[in-house]
Amino acid sequence: MLNPKKSNFLIKELAEELNLPESEVSDAVSYYWSSIRKLMESGEEPKIDVESLGVFYVKTTSLNKEIQKHEDYVRIINPTNLNRYNFYMSAQNTLKRLYKIRENLKNQTLAKKQFKSNRNEILEKGKEDLEG
Repeated sequence: MLNPKKSNFLIKELAEELNLPESEVSDAVSYYWSSIRKLMESGEEPKIDVESLGVFYVKTTSLNKEIQKHEDYVRIINPTNLNRYNFYMSAQNTLKRLYKIRENLKNQTLAKKQFKSNRNEILEKGKEDLEG
């Protein structure tokens, strides 16, 4: 049975084990998770493997819903209104980032299909060579 621990307790344990101040350990842990969060948000990698925790994927359906939401928002904003211009530009930048993530996902999916296709061709060729 799992016995989950609070992060403060883990930081305290780790600080004692490494003989470091808790504040330094806490800063390092915060930096690590901040980096993971930024990597996920950037869309550079549609799949992120966090050691001892698992693999996190960007879900296509969630991504498409988020894109649709921002596209709808951009449509209703009047960018000629000075008060709304910053909101408009922010939404446009978010859309660009989301489109980039979607493109990365598509490229990764195509590369995976191509790899499987190539692998199957090699296996078929190997079977033919063994039989022939």
